[in-house]
This record gives sequence, C-alpha cells and structure tokens, in this order.
Amino acid sequence: MAQAENHCGIPIGTKLRVRASVVLGEIPPEYVRVQAVSGSVNADGVIVHGDAIDMTPVSHDGDRHLYQGDIECVESGSCGFSVRVIPKHDDVIVPYEHPWVQWAE
Repeated sequence: MAQAENHCGIPIGTKLRVRASVVLGEIPPEYVRVQAVSGSVNADGVIVHGDAIDMTPVSHDGDRHLYQGDIECVESGSCGFSVRVIPKHDDVIVPYEHPWVQWAE
C-alpha cells in the first residue's frame, strides 16, 4: 500500500504520477488499454468509488512496456489506486466486464 512519504497526507488537488511496467508477451500493445483506477478505499483497502484514466505508453523493451498517467487527489480520507489492463477493440462494448481483465497485485 502506498502512503505519503512523510505520513502527513497529500493535499487535495495534488497530481500523482503513476507508472506501470506491463509484460504483454505476444499481445500487441494496440490491443490493450492500461488504466490507473483511483478513489476512496474501505477498511479493507478496497477501492469502492473509483475512476479510471487511460495511461500513456512511454517506452518499451521487448515485450515489457512502460505506461504512465497522472491521477488527481480529489477528496480527503483514505484513497488508493491500482492499475488494470483491459482489452481494446472496437467490438468490446464494456471492456471491464471482460474475463481477461487483470488487476495489479
């Protein structure tokens, strides 16, 4: 679990840069969307009211791709973020319901 380095909190309105290293294997990067999901967390640390932003590919080395995006702290209290990889295709209507969605561990 990530926390503010000084344990004093992060002011509302602060933007945090999120980076994710994703190994896609044989999957072409144009077939996926990498997203940062952030929002309020419950007592178990689960995001309960999250918003997703698409992350931007910034580099790659073989099948390892680096993505980044900025999430904004928009409310006070316990908040968290995670990264997910979802399919990207014109025929996928609701990509987050697809069984191939993978969450960061």
